[in-house]
Amino acid sequence: MENAVIEKRLTNYYDAFNAKKWNDVEEFLSDDFSYFTDNCTVHNKSSFMSFMRSDDWQGIDFRLEELEIKMSASNDLAFATYSTQFEGTSGETKMKFQAIETIVFKLEEGEWKILHFHTSNKN
Repeated sequence: MENAVIEKRLTNYYDAFNAKKWNDVEEFLSDDFSYFTDNCTVHNKSSFMSFMRSDDWQGIDFRLEELEIKMSASNDLAFATYSTQFEGTSGETKMKFQAIETIVFKLEEGEWKILHFHTSNKN
């Protein structure tokens, strides 16, 4: 049951992300949110949202595949791993990104929030 809820939250997050609905994206994030990349970029909630709002990326296509969700023994954390593919433009440049991502969701006051997000580019 919770796996379906987590999958729906993840889908809704990416729908808001791809539509650049930044206020909605921010609502998915825990106040303790942290974002990490394999390039050692680290953001907290505030710096992540500032970066996203200033980015000129325009998405054309998005895919999420190979989704696996596991619950913690305490049922207040969920771990999702998957691969993503983004196609779009930045300025005049067409781009395509593939990544493996891990998200940790935390149950906060009855709602699943994103606590931790890690991206490793496959390109």
